[in-house]
Amino acid sequence: MFFNKRRVIIAAAIPIIFIFSVLIHEYGHVLGAKFVGVNNLNIYVWPGYELSPNFGRPYDGEWPNNAIGFGIFSPEINQNISLNTDFLSGLSSIPSLNIQPLKPRYQSITKTQHGVIALMGSGLNLIVSIMSILFLYQFRPKGIWYFLAASGSFLFYDILFYTVFPLFLNLPHLIFWGGSKAEPIMGLSSLGVDQNISVTVIVALSILQFFFLSKLLFVHTK
Repeated sequence: MFFNKRRVIIAAAIPIIFIFSVLIHEYGHVLGAKFVGVNNLNIYVWPGYELSPNFGRPYDGEWPNNAIGFGIFSPEINQNISLNTDFLSGLSSIPSLNIQPLKPRYQSITKTQHGVIALMGSGLNLIVSIMSILFLYQFRPKGIWYFLAASGSFLFYDILFYTVFPLFLNLPHLIFWGGSKAEPIMGLSSLGVDQNISVTVIVALSILQFFFLSKLLFVHTK
């Protein structure tokens, strides 16, 4: 029958896929930043809350147009200075001491760091997708494990959409909503990978994954 159990499960997984793909994508940026030694990246998700590092804190600025999530490199205070800031402010009022109040400093981001951080958003979704497909193929799970693995296996859509729609159609990566720049391609370009090679590999890998999934989830469905 067309409306069999597995196909119903897959259809029900669509909103789960979307929600988790957004969270995984943004945490991918966080992990990428930590990997390259950037510690001042703040991540926010719609409808206006901080995801990292202060989970759940409301965002009080102007929300970027069409953004599902975005990051800000926040200023840092020199952590080597442990004196009380009120005490320093009081000393700075004495002209002869010439003490300046503490000012935030900005951590400069190299091209390579930017490339890793940009790539790891969609890149983490791709990694989860590949691992989910391998799990489905190797263990043929049932029940909740099948639902989770089937949901995770489609997360490669993120890197594909983030490549095709902004780059070729000048649309947000979800057509009506989302990022308007080909983030993974920009990340790979910052790492020295040619744009044409990046696009070819991403599209080819997505086609292979979809073909394999169609065999795994639909053709062998009873």
